[in-house]
Amino acid sequence: SKMRLRHYLQLGMICFACQLSSMTFAQQQDMAEAQKVALTFLEKSIKQIGELKQVQFAPIDSRLKLKACDSISAFLPSSSKVWGKINVGVRCTGSANWQIFLPVSVSVRGNYYMLANQLKHGQAISEADLIKVDGELDALPANAVLRWRRGKSNHSRAAGRTGPRRRQAPGTRAGAPHRAPARNARG
Repeated sequence: SKMRLRHYLQLGMICFACQLSSMTFAQQQDMAEAQKVALTFLEKSIKQIGELKQVQFAPIDSRLKLKACDSISAFLPSSSKVWGKINVGVRCTGSANWQIFLPVSVSVRGNYYMLANQLKHGQAISEADLIKVDGELDALPANAVLRWRRGKSNHSRAAGRTGPRRRQAPGTRAGAPHRAPARNARG
């Protein structure tokens, strides 16, 4: 009878431990859900400026254990762009109190403007000075303008380059035609 009682106690302890472990597992946040919320946020944000081409999340550390949350929201840190290699913030706005940043690579295609004419420092920029370009926003040239505002005073901050940048072959000057190096013609 003592042996039987001991057996039932051990069995009860095992069942109790199994219930505790399943409760702990159920109370952890599903990180795939956090990525889904971040992706939805990015899609809505990008819809205003261009076409989403690709989103690739970096792997999340499997050791990260967050309390389950019934209300998750995504955000971008202030003054962040929505393309390139960025971090998207995800926070629990419900009962659990946590916030994480998910590293993500975002490729976006959209319109931007480049200078059509050479400008002097401080010269007023007019619409006639710009060319509208369709391209990858995550690989913008340094002198690109995303938004052109008519009627607003726009001035160049430095002498401006014209048109989209073209890649130069190594060892060539800007504007010089590229020539293949001569081959040694030994017989």
